[in-house]
Amino acid sequence: ETNGLDQLLINFANEVLQRNFDDCLLAAEAARYDADGVPWSSLDLARTLKSSAIIDLVTGAPRGLLPLLDEQVKLGNRGSDAAFLTQADKTHRASDVYAKPRFDRHAFVVAHYAGEVVYDPAGFLLSNSDPLPADVAAVLAASATPGVAALA
Repeated sequence: ETNGLDQLLINFANEVLQRNFDDCLLAAEAARYDADGVPWSSLDLARTLKSSAIIDLVTGAPRGLLPLLDEQVKLGNRGSDAAFLTQADKTHRASDVYAKPRFDRHAFVVAHYAGEVVYDPAGFLLSNSDPLPADVAAVLAASATPGVAALA
């Protein structure tokens, strides 16, 4: 099975939900301990959770996966899925949550909270650029209103 950008974004949303759940649960437990007079030590557990590392991997500026992908999209015809993968590999090779699959150099692995997922970046740029359909662009470009025409 091939996992593309859509699946990466779905899995990313799950990571954010998991982190928020963990944060809420930890805060509720801390309040319960305080109310019951149970001694406990305050730990910054959010930083130790895997979800936080994955959220940083995907969205962290300026070298997260999505910022790297945006860079390639901004390059227009000079950007490519392969260049995105090369940049991601170089940037995140030391990460605990990013890896290369053993037998596929044209893919990458993210160690999500629920398990490892292999992603094939082919088509990432097209999915991220979300171009207007040609007929819609033509209608916008033909508009007599300069602001509307500029949207094409």
